[in-house]
Amino acid sequence: PPGAAAPLLSPEEPSEVFALTDTDVEIIPGVEEPLRTQLTGLRDSYLAEVRRLPASDKPRQALLHLEIGRIDEENLGETDAALNHYKEAVAADPGLAAALRAVRRHQLDRGDVPGALRSLDAEVRVCPDQAQRAALFYEKGLLQLGKNDERASEVSFRRAVELDATFLPALAA
Repeated sequence: PPGAAAPLLSPEEPSEVFALTDTDVEIIPGVEEPLRTQLTGLRDSYLAEVRRLPASDKPRQALLHLEIGRIDEENLGETDAALNHYKEAVAADPGLAAALRAVRRHQLDRGDVPGALRSLDAEVRVCPDQAQRAALFYEKGLLQLGKNDERASEVSFRRAVELDATFLPALAA
């Protein structure tokens, strides 16, 4: 209509638009090749750095694998490769909570509840914060309820309350 503003983006034209989130930038369909090429190059440079590191530098290997996994998952859409890198990160540093969470998330996405429960247990062992551990036990209890294991879920909810008596979701469970 006359006087109406032209649309900012035309559906026929590829755009270079990003969706900003709290932690990253996602590729929106239509922004494919230049950015994808740059991200692939960044991932490949991290892989090369992992190979150059001494075998004893496990913490750095773990962080690099975590970042490679994030690039693969969040930017390149390669979830299988991402999961492999998250597992490599955990193998290099079993205390890297971000990698444990990423593995657990993928396990849940794939319906691997027993694996997710094992990952939760590992995360509880490395979590230094009592309130966060309470939240992890609560999440474990929810997963156990989903498996119809009421006895185990009760233990997990009770443990959450023991760790943080103000954790309302566990008090209500």
